Amino acid sequence: MASTPASYEFVTQENEKLKTEIEFLKKMTVPLPMETIVSLGSGLTGLSVSRIVTGNNHQFWGSGHFDSTVSLANGTTYWLMRNNRADFFPELSYYVGDPTIAFAGLKVGGQKYVIFLEIDAQGMRFTPDSAITGITAGTPFNFTQLLTLTPPS
Repeated sequence: MASTPASYEFVTQENEKLKTEIEFLKKMTVPLPMETIVSLGSGLTGLSVSRIVTGNNHQFWGSGHFDSTVSLANGTTYWLMRNNRADFFPELSYYVGDPTIAFAGLKVGGQKYVIFLEIDAQGMRFTPDSAITGITAGTPFNFTQLLTLTPPS
């Protein structure tokens, strides 16, 4: 049985659809390389935010250590990254809604602190509800948060 031009076109179109679907599935299942942005926030030198992206899922985690002895003031907002600076993942601008709250832990001189980290389209920030003094150089700052960030359609 001989092929007709119409059946050839159909097979070609179906083949292209399958290729497109396979590429979409690859993007959703194969992680991109890890990226790290060093915080430019005042008093936060040495801290950074890393991320791995799989599809629209962005796994963020805080990394790094304070470079010097610092104190964090009660009620002062500290930005790990902000959308109007170079230390920003542009996909965070897709964020819609109230901020997501992540938790970061600090251990300073035997005292443990929990910091509530807010994440939204403006960036990543925290505002201590009490002063944290005597954070020595080398103190780690860690958190992790998974966000699904979908580009606007």
